[in-house]
Amino acid sequence: LYSITVQHLQAEIIKEAKVEENKPQGTEIYDLKREFGIRLDKNPGLFKVFSQKLHKSLDDGIGEDCDYLRINQEGVIVVDKEIDKEQVCGEDLEDACFIQIKAFIKGSVMQVVNVNIKITDTNEFPPVFPVPIIRVNISEDSNIDDVIDIEDKFLAKDEDSGKDRLDYKLDPNPYFELQRL
Repeated sequence: LYSITVQHLQAEIIKEAKVEENKPQGTEIYDLKREFGIRLDKNPGLFKVFSQKLHKSLDDGIGEDCDYLRINQEGVIVVDKEIDKEQVCGEDLEDACFIQIKAFIKGSVMQVVNVNIKITDTNEFPPVFPVPIIRVNISEDSNIDDVIDIEDKFLAKDEDSGKDRLDYKLDPNPYFELQRL
């Protein structure tokens, strides 16, 4: 004698969340049980991750398998492994890098929840100039439009990506103009 259990599958639910890079293991990101009003004391083992993909751009339809997140016993998506955005996503990306986690919510009706978790950058690397004080000597008899080579003095190395990357400029003033040659 065999028995067959048929569960209904509802349409996929899509949610969005954010996590800052370098958060320690166990950092809470998204509370599934609260979002869906579920009591886990009556429904143990209700959430099951079946897919976790790292997408390095919004156009990256497939993504790469990864294991940075998990769902804990309380039904909360948490950091399982620290994420360094520059290392995981690359340095040239702005804010398009995200982890897509798909999970089953078991119950009388089976649901699939798809949570897209954007990885945000923190400014953990200060810019490093080759020397702490930059001095440029300009002769008092310099002519207007004389070019003074300062490029090697003002280059700074910044390991951050996106909006935390260093950009610098000479504020507009009547005496100097900074131009890239």
